[in-house]
Order: sequence, then structure tokens, then C-alpha cells
Amino acid sequence: HDVCGCPGDWTMESIIDASVAAIRDQVGTGRAICGLSGGVDSAVAAALVHEAIGDQLTCVFVD
Repeated sequence: HDVCGCPGDWTMESIIDASVAAIRDQVGTGRAICGLSGGVDSAVAAALVHEAIGDQLTCVFVD
């Protein structure tokens, strides 16, 4: 981390907390839609957004 100037004190939990906060800030009191493909990436994205905004999220399976 010294080479790139990045802090060496991050944790996965801090990344999740920062992402949840950013999603809440962006969505606010609005609603969001998430396309699910059935893969890991879209499932993790949906879980993260749901953690942030709960019932404000509508997920749609995309085949």
C-alpha cells in the first residue's frame, strides 16, 4: 500500500458500510430496480442494495 498511497487499514466490513451509505445517499426516499441474472455479481449487488434500502428495492429476474 505504500507504493500506491492507499491506506492499509481497510476491512471488508468498512467497504460494505461505505457502499451501503453511498446507496442510501443516492436513492434517498426514492425507489430502485435491480436486474438479477442469477449470477453471483448481480445477487451480491441486490443483497447489498437491499441491505441499504430494504423495501424501496424491486428486483427483476432477467433471463
